Amino acid sequence: SKAAEIEAKDPEVLYGLARCAQAGDRVAMRRHLDAAFAINPRHPGCLLLQAEHEIDSEAYAAAVVTLDKLAAVN
Repeated sequence: SKAAEIEAKDPEVLYGLARCAQAGDRVAMRRHLDAAFAINPRHPGCLLLQAEHEIDSEAYAAAVVTLDKLAAVN
């Protein structure tokens, strides 16, 4: 379908899907983030969402690294 084609190529769409999956399906969230990072490893929204997930998981050192990447983008 056309939506699947857009999803596979647009990191903003993948970011939106990751946000939608954030609360209920962390595996799907991670899958969408990984796909978005494959297209744009410096996508600010994805980096912030990843940092939020790392903080929620108490992976604070990883969150610091991710936030440093985000700071380098802006």
